[in-house]
Amino acid sequence: MKKHFFSLATFLTVALACVSFVSCGSDDDGDGGGGGSKGSLSFNINGTGYSFTHAYWIADSDGGEPDVQIAFYDVDMEKYASSGKQPETLSSCAVILNNITANGELPTGTFDDFWVAISKNEQRQTSSDGHAIYGVSYYGSSFNTPAARVTISKSGGNYTVKVSGLDIYAEEGHNAPKVAENVSFSYTGGIADMAALMRKYGMPMDN
Repeated sequence: MKKHFFSLATFLTVALACVSFVSCGSDDDGDGGGGGSKGSLSFNINGTGYSFTHAYWIADSDGGEPDVQIAFYDVDMEKYASSGKQPETLSSCAVILNNITANGELPTGTFDDFWVAISKNEQRQTSSDGHAIYGVSYYGSSFNTPAARVTISKSGGNYTVKVSGLDIYAEEGHNAPKVAENVSFSYTGGIADMAALMRKYGMPMDN
């Protein structure tokens, strides 16, 4: 399989910049000023299990078009920020909603223009500009699967994010090899505001 390296459309770079920053002694449980990050997401692709326990979101307009990025990880990013370290391995699942404006909070509703990037136990490497980066194993998008949908709802302090009917590919592109069909998964739990985390730890905002 071709190896890809990807910053989750700037999200992973942002998150790991936060991870590598030595915080000012805070060690709370990932609230980030945004309602907590703990939750549960599990699914299988071709018999391989993926499991994530923390979620974060950020709005981005880099490149001109607004989007909202949600990233699920198998680690608590704020705990790593407190230690000033970076994970040696990382599993992640990013869901990027295209042409969406957040207006200060994670939007809810049903979305039909999006893409997904998934990785499992990828070793940390370093980009040419010094960022920690991790490989990406699989991709999926509404471009490749027009009937696929993302649905986001909120109840109290918890969100439910459902991805339904998504075909999964070994790499990006319209003619990429397909590895799984009609994949669906659902996360329930908190989704911390990454922008709030960055403000909390004094990180610069790029967008």
